[in-house]
Amino acid sequence: HVCNPFMPNLKQNIIIGGLDWGFTAPFSLHLLEVSRVVDQGGKMFYRARTFLEVYGTQRTPAEWAPEITRAMELYGTRFKDIASIYADPAIFNKGQDGSVAIRDQFIKANEGFRKLKKGSNDRIPGWVQMRNWMRIAPDGLPYWQITSNCKHLIKEIIEATFDENHPEDLAGEFDHGLDESRYALKSLK
Repeated sequence: HVCNPFMPNLKQNIIIGGLDWGFTAPFSLHLLEVSRVVDQGGKMFYRARTFLEVYGTQRTPAEWAPEITRAMELYGTRFKDIASIYADPAIFNKGQDGSVAIRDQFIKANEGFRKLKKGSNDRIPGWVQMRNWMRIAPDGLPYWQITSNCKHLIKEIIEATFDENHPEDLAGEFDHGLDESRYALKSLK
């Protein structure tokens, strides 16, 4: 499932993203290239390849925005190249004290964040969808691949365990990359 880093093909493929907000808990953003593949037998399918990771703590949306922009530039990618970024629906809500929603703070920092869309918080069907993307495609490679430089996401996948009380769900608090990857992959048909 792990592949070498690559430059996305912006002319032929679709770029989508996933975002999970956190200040003290980790913030996580990944971009995926979705391409159409035809195997030797003529069967067509789609492959998603995660190629960019921005991950950390203790930053506001105004501080993350330029860092994300710089990371995208390393891959020749701009916000105009991204179809959508799927995020935790909670970031679209104002705070209980009436404070500005996290989504709106990102947009204020960079208009490109208008690409943010509500991801599905339906966790169990999302994990099923993610497992489907991890299966092997007709060409012998996984439908979903992750570049080796997305270290936090790879670590979360390796360490993911099922919840003893809810066996169809994952356990633990350290699933930020998994959550936002789930938002992105669940959005794909």
